[in-house]
Amino acid sequence: MIAIIALMLVVTTAQAQPLPTKYDAEIIEIEKQGVRRAYQDVVVLLFLSWMRDEHGQPERALAGIRRARQGYIAAMTAIEARERK
Repeated sequence: MIAIIALMLVVTTAQAQPLPTKYDAEIIEIEKQGVRRAYQDVVVLLFLSWMRDEHGQPERALAGIRRARQGYIAAMTAIEARERK
């Protein structure tokens, strides 16, 4: 989920930017909240998976968290880049 959001934001950032509107600050804040929420959801799901199936844990959960963290950083970096423009 986070990787999809990050990819969408990177692609959107790379494309021609629309004209500024009075809603830009609100939109950026909503995007940040969405990325935060998605990251939290992934961490919860990975923990629940660990509790249900101990096979290969905690390595599997930690690998998933690392991927989610990379996606979170990529998404937030893309949002912040748009915010500066």
